[in-house]
Amino acid sequence: MAPPDWHDAPLVGPDLALTAGGAKLIHKHGRRYCLCDAYRKHMHAGTFYRCQRCHEMRCSECRGNPDHVYDETPVDVDFYVSKNDAQQQAVAAFPGTVTLTMPTVDERTFGLGSGLAGHGGHGGHGGHMARAINVCVANYTFYQTRLEFKDDLCVTYESRDAYVVVVVNDAAVAWNVYLRQKFFDAEGLDALQLDGASPQLALSTLGYDFGRPILRSELFVQSAFDVAVSQSPLHEDGRLVGFEQHVVVDDPDHDNLTAPQSTPQSTPQSNIMAQVTGRFRFSNTCATPGGLLYTREDGLVPAYHLLDAHNDTDPKDDRWVLSSTPRKMEAGHVREVLLTYPGDYTHPLAGDFTQQRDLKATVPGIWFPLAPDIRIHLRLKAPPCIQLANLGSKTAAELSCGSSESAIRLFADVCGINMPVRSLLMQWLQSPPGAKFGGPRSARGRRAAVPEHLAKDALQLVSFALTRIRANDDDDNEDDDDAPQKNPLVMRNQPLGLHDACASCAPEEPRLHHLWCDDGTVERVPDRDMAAARSHGINQRRPAFDMSASLRASAVPDRFLFLDVVIGLNPLVLAHAAMGHLQRSRDPIARRLRDDAGVFDFDAAFGVLEPSLKALTPFRQGLRATTACDLDDDDQEHSTQPPSFQKMGKSLRPDQMAALSWMVRRERKQDGLFTERETEECVLPAGRVRTRATAKTRTHVRGGVLAHEVGYGKTVVTLGAIDKGLEDAALSEQLLEDRRRIVADDISHTGRDKNNNIIIHTRATLIIVPPHIVDQWRAECRQFLGARRRVHVIKTAAGIQRGQIEQADIVIVSSSVFSADKVLERIAEASGLPAVHRNRRLEEADLYDWHAEAVETMRGAGFDFGDPEGGTAEGVEGKIREIRAGKANWARVASESRVGLSSRKKQATTTKTKAKTTSKAKTTSKAKTTSKAKTTSKTKTSKTKAETKANKTKTETNKTETNKTETEEPDTQGDDKTKAEEPPTRDKDKPGVPDVYRLGLLLELYSFARVVLDEFSYESKHVAVFFKQAVSSCKWILSGTPPTSDLAHVCDMAALLNSHVARAAPTPGYFPNVTSGPRAPALTDEDEFHGGHAEPISAHLALERHQQAHRWLGHFVRKNLTDAIDAIGSNSGSGSVTSTDVVCIVPMGPRETLVYTAAQQALADADWDRADMAGFTGELVSGALRNEDRRAAAARVKGSGRTGWSDALDALLILSSVSAGRHGRRALLAMGWLKEETEAASLRNIVDGANAEAYESLERLSGVLASHWNMMMFLRRSIALDDSPRSSGRRDKEKAYTDHMDGLVDIFRTGIGELCGGGDCFGFVLDRLLHQRTSGGVIHQHAASSNGRDLWDPETWYRARGGPGQLNFAAWWPVVVDKLTEEDLVDVLRPDTPEENREEAIADLVERQQEDDGKKRMAEAVGLKKKTRDDAPEHRLDAHLNDDTTKDEYDLGVKMPPGRPVKGNVIRPRGQPIDETLNSFMLAVQSVKAGIDKVVAATRRSVFHAKLACLVHGRLDIFDGAPVRCNACPATVEYSTDGFLSSACGHVLCAACHSALRRSGNPLCPSSDGCTSPSAGTFIPFSCLVPHDRNLTHSDDDTAPSSKVAAITRLILHDLPAGEKALVFVSHRALKSELYAELDRHRALVAAFVTTGGHADADHISGFKNFRGKAVLVQSLMSAESAGTNLTEANHVVFADVLCTDRENYAMYTNQARGRVVRQGQARDVRVYQFVTPATVEWEVLDGRLGGRLRSWGDGEDGGGGGGRVALPIPEDAPVHPEYPVRFRAWIDGERLEPLLRSVEVEEFEM
Repeated sequence: MAPPDWHDAPLVGPDLALTAGGAKLIHKHGRRYCLCDAYRKHMHAGTFYRCQRCHEMRCSECRGNPDHVYDETPVDVDFYVSKNDAQQQAVAAFPGTVTLTMPTVDERTFGLGSGLAGHGGHGGHGGHMARAINVCVANYTFYQTRLEFKDDLCVTYESRDAYVVVVVNDAAVAWNVYLRQKFFDAEGLDALQLDGASPQLALSTLGYDFGRPILRSELFVQSAFDVAVSQSPLHEDGRLVGFEQHVVVDDPDHDNLTAPQSTPQSTPQSNIMAQVTGRFRFSNTCATPGGLLYTREDGLVPAYHLLDAHNDTDPKDDRWVLSSTPRKMEAGHVREVLLTYPGDYTHPLAGDFTQQRDLKATVPGIWFPLAPDIRIHLRLKAPPCIQLANLGSKTAAELSCGSSESAIRLFADVCGINMPVRSLLMQWLQSPPGAKFGGPRSARGRRAAVPEHLAKDALQLVSFALTRIRANDDDDNEDDDDAPQKNPLVMRNQPLGLHDACASCAPEEPRLHHLWCDDGTVERVPDRDMAAARSHGINQRRPAFDMSASLRASAVPDRFLFLDVVIGLNPLVLAHAAMGHLQRSRDPIARRLRDDAGVFDFDAAFGVLEPSLKALTPFRQGLRATTACDLDDDDQEHSTQPPSFQKMGKSLRPDQMAALSWMVRRERKQDGLFTERETEECVLPAGRVRTRATAKTRTHVRGGVLAHEVGYGKTVVTLGAIDKGLEDAALSEQLLEDRRRIVADDISHTGRDKNNNIIIHTRATLIIVPPHIVDQWRAECRQFLGARRRVHVIKTAAGIQRGQIEQADIVIVSSSVFSADKVLERIAEASGLPAVHRNRRLEEADLYDWHAEAVETMRGAGFDFGDPEGGTAEGVEGKIREIRAGKANWARVASESRVGLSSRKKQATTTKTKAKTTSKAKTTSKAKTTSKAKTTSKTKTSKTKAETKANKTKTETNKTETNKTETEEPDTQGDDKTKAEEPPTRDKDKPGVPDVYRLGLLLELYSFARVVLDEFSYESKHVAVFFKQAVSSCKWILSGTPPTSDLAHVCDMAALLNSHVARAAPTPGYFPNVTSGPRAPALTDEDEFHGGHAEPISAHLALERHQQAHRWLGHFVRKNLTDAIDAIGSNSGSGSVTSTDVVCIVPMGPRETLVYTAAQQALADADWDRADMAGFTGELVSGALRNEDRRAAAARVKGSGRTGWSDALDALLILSSVSAGRHGRRALLAMGWLKEETEAASLRNIVDGANAEAYESLERLSGVLASHWNMMMFLRRSIALDDSPRSSGRRDKEKAYTDHMDGLVDIFRTGIGELCGGGDCFGFVLDRLLHQRTSGGVIHQHAASSNGRDLWDPETWYRARGGPGQLNFAAWWPVVVDKLTEEDLVDVLRPDTPEENREEAIADLVERQQEDDGKKRMAEAVGLKKKTRDDAPEHRLDAHLNDDTTKDEYDLGVKMPPGRPVKGNVIRPRGQPIDETLNSFMLAVQSVKAGIDKVVAATRRSVFHAKLACLVHGRLDIFDGAPVRCNACPATVEYSTDGFLSSACGHVLCAACHSALRRSGNPLCPSSDGCTSPSAGTFIPFSCLVPHDRNLTHSDDDTAPSSKVAAITRLILHDLPAGEKALVFVSHRALKSELYAELDRHRALVAAFVTTGGHADADHISGFKNFRGKAVLVQSLMSAESAGTNLTEANHVVFADVLCTDRENYAMYTNQARGRVVRQGQARDVRVYQFVTPATVEWEVLDGRLGGRLRSWGDGEDGGGGGGRVALPIPEDAPVHPEYPVRFRAWIDGERLEPLLRSVEVEEFEM
């Protein structure tokens, strides 16, 4: 092999002109401004705020986590320099190696004073430190090992004996020199010692911490000494807010420290006393240990008082300190401590701190300035010699994937380098000291190979050199094959065939065998032999890089100097792997359209930094338009109108002609072929080097996506392309040849002659359209093509007729045909597979596999369609059975031969992907049987299961139809099943299998010249599966709003066209949503396990995949943006058509306001999780969502990752629009807000029911809290009595949770009301803990006097011991008689129980526990949740005792222990061993902590409902006038002046206090009792809760519509001119149902039509279009119910509610809806109405879309009289209503609401 052609690598030189100011500027640009920067790097940066207490910064997204006390003025942050640019600047600024030198020093050099020179109080610190410093700066070379930006810029340099950390921040640039704790080797110890003493030993003896720096511009003397500290209370407004501290030095040896030094080098750090003295203010809102922090208010240098906690030490070693920083320390960093307090210290606000206290503290050490003549000199070392091999001169034929190519060579002097891995030193050090060295071109054989597991350590050693290689810019020329390459490690366009990838580099995926079972179960079994081959290939795969190195010592003894390293790269390993991704495509058509010949590119990039993905261009912005340049006037063929158009006297506009020209060129491949790419990368673990290989091959896919806007004329353009194609005989022949090529492999598999036809080739174009526009397409064909083109229409399966299809030029088929049960059954019969009915709702991957296997079987049957009457028909059934039996046998053999993976990894032997109708019990049962037994059982019982499932489906359908106003055509399910061994029975009139083939009764049996999919939507999986597998020369998708929100959508769209964009690969969750995808196909259990542990893609690869997606869009997609209104005006000739948009504001009525507000506040208190909602309010959410389609809900919540929030959003949007009486009655009954079925849903009845339910919920929760408090006390006492030995881990946990419990107890012991919600809430909780109910339900009034003992002592808490506790262990756990102790008997038996009656009493106790009442009491005591009014939690007690429950089944949200813990028993509830008693105690503490919060929220909720009931009933003087008494001032609210009631805390404010609260900006309630609720935005005007006329029974009619529905109805009836029509779009089914019912009730005045997505939609739309008179069509906004329909008969568009989704989907759905009316052919002015409900989430969503400008009622009525109308767009200077935001914004805390609203957005920060 020829030696490499080496070239010197370009290096980055240090910036010698760098100043401290320049370094600070680099730090400013690259620093971390928020803790989330690590994963927010790829998202848009928001606004930053600084905390006034801890001075930490947080972004607007993290603000409030924790709370902090922020300065409302944002921090001025410059982002004109990117973080990556700052990183590059830092690399250039700080050299890879530095040498520190300083004159030799001794103990007299520093001038520390006599006390520090060795004969004073410091005991020889000066001398020992001098010897240590000489080691650090004795002409030592330090090698850069790390450069990172966090809060500071830290650059680390290391040597064998010491290391340097350069810290750059806003204040200074500091060089910190550290000694290594073990920095002397045995041989050199004597030579380095001075005066016979080791600096290491001496400083260790003096107590030095080697984790702290010893030297910078000052000298740190770690000589600890004690000081006297005096702390005095600091009060403000009568409240204790902190302390004032003075420090005095008692030690006479340190008296000189009490005054500032007068030396010129004096700094604030050197005057320790000035730093630790001052006034410190308390804060419990910052991210410090325990949330506790004191900040010094005076002084220029900040100081913080906090607990210095360490994760790696015993908690008992944590100490309170004064420090210069409050932040959490990063790994390897040590907090700079100014003062350490003793171990028994308690911070001032932890106890009774009322007067001055004196204590001792310790100063750990002092920084002393160096003498003026002492300077440390920094000298740069000569850069290493680095060479790169010229790989670009090699060809692929010269390479082998079995060996690497020498690519990078490094030769450097590494004197003094630190080598932490000693084995590398021993392997590399091959020549003895003084041996002759051959120079940089020594033979490679002398180097030692680096083992793969040590590669990272080896690269880390030479990273100081690798990071100096200048970053190459060849990536800019990636798409330019002719551009010169500056990087020698670049290979371009090397030949590599599609099938050249070797088995080890690109192992083939195991083929999946399927077991299609009659009950809907699909078992995927990977082929055993292929799986073994793949595993072997992976194990044999060569690494993408390797290393070899040698280390040669110089003649100087004990000093190794010369390091020679060669890094080899393996381009073919990566290239083969990349090509394998293209080769393994699951789509056979895509594989056959792809060139077998391909190429690959390879390159190695240096100076690699993770790119930021925040600036990725959205795919929608990358869509290209067809413009005039697409229409070549010189090309007569492309510029002429379609021939049929000319004969019909029709013509296309110029812009439509441009689109037509593009379509024609795409069909003729005149735009060139698209290059498919896949990249495999390898990022070296150190050195910032990335290698990658990109495999490329061309695809012959014709067609594309015509995405012109709605109303542009895509239909006629497509017809023009079809017409031109039919006139081109040469093109028709090419298209036929393409289809023959696609099925060529299928022909060879049949064993027949190539000329035999296994598919029916036609010249027709198949157009798949939604059912409601079939007739529209037929009419368009007739209008533009006339009789020249034969058109055949297929609306049902009966329309699939071979003769008609073969004679047709155009076949229009309804999309409903592909999901029709008759068609699916016919496919099953023709392929021998079980039928898959549409109501099984198989996942798309299952459906795709089923359809693909059906098509493969039908092709393999070998039916000769060229001779349909020949002899092949008789044998087709036998051939099909043979194919099916063979496939089933393969699957069974593979399944039975396979050994399951470890149960620890939760791997099953087979994968069972079940239809959603398969029961959980059935799945569990099947998992316990063998595969063979399962198959037999399924075959025998299939009919019974099918019948049972059919009956169940029918019952559920009937129930659903009863509860729905809108109806859908019911699904039908046949009971016919097939077996592999025998043909199925069939009806006499039903065509047999030979007839299906002979008559061509399936569209899968045909090939088409082109297939067009109109109004592309993912809703129809059956259509997508057929379209993807259809044999066609051209495939076209027509969609005005193609889904392009992320990579997955682009890949899915490309897959429909049989093209490839990117492979499925894990994407980190913190990458922008646009990079997510594509979705992986259904996998086996092993694939899912390995996939879950696969390495996620890098940001580089994400960027490259994004660029490839843009290339695909640029090649295959065209989208024209057009102003339809302008086009309308120009076509009409008058130009007078206009479009007007208005917002219609409709406030809720009092009844709906109550229901909505209750749900909103309960959701907010539960952090938007309906499982944690208070009381029975979760029923409001469940009721609202009962009939909604939840399948796509999770996909809408993208930003937060909390998909459950979509339920909260949708429920609130629904409740803001529908009637409580009509829609919510079922929920109101379940909650108990209505008592009887016949009770009217009036405001009075609902208010009374809500009040009663809130109080009952409060009583229940407070009882559970008291019970769990007793349990916590009991378990705490049990732990105290347990004298068994403890491990250190158990001791730590016990201490931590005991401290938690003590903190909870201190709340009530010391009366800290603000930690328990404020005065009223605190008093209620305290009362319930001290005065508990007995087992008989009687409240026990505990004596107020504690008789001199601690009332809260666990030892004496229980009633039997004189305390208030009423429950014992028998209340929570079943009594085990033989384990009772004497201590237990004291708790459970009455004190006067005679000895002889004890056994009988215990037996009675056990018997009572087993009775129904006993079970009920135990269920209440453990806190099993009562889900509805009629729910009986005791029915779930057995599940609790069997440990078969979840936390959501408990009132307090903590899963409680099912049995009494056993002393000394060790359990593993979370995989780690833990003492059972301790685990139960931890759960009890957690439950009590959660319970306090829940009881506080329930107390506030009960107060709100009680006061509201008083207002509604006019009982204003009850409770001393509490309903109308302002809680912030003594004023009484006059009812007519409109007071304000908070839904969050139940407090009342007068108008003056409420106005003052708004002006203050304070988020907390201003109540005088110290309420801590953030309820400033929750105060609701009385008039919104109670009718102005006090008519409380006006809403007794349950059928009365909501205010919004009534307003829309008035608009249709009164504002719509006679003869005009309106489209009404609704986002939720509940509102759609109510609105249609109300409109239909006025059928005498308006004709109401509705679409439901069923087969009748076409008739309804046709009826609407043809109706003469006023009409309205109600449709779902987020569906394809009217997609593609031309509805210009209407000129009014009404959006009944606000769509809540991300920006892209919002624009897509609303534009589609507008496009039905605002399009070509519209001759009248268009009015668009957007309805919205103020004071709800719906308002917040719309206001966000309008830029926050919706701040008035506009024209019409005001908020109190029914709303108003606001014209759009709203100017920036639009007037603001005086009542804004009180009657406009949602009545909820804005900080709580903001994350919920943000959760639907893709971008987490606003730009």
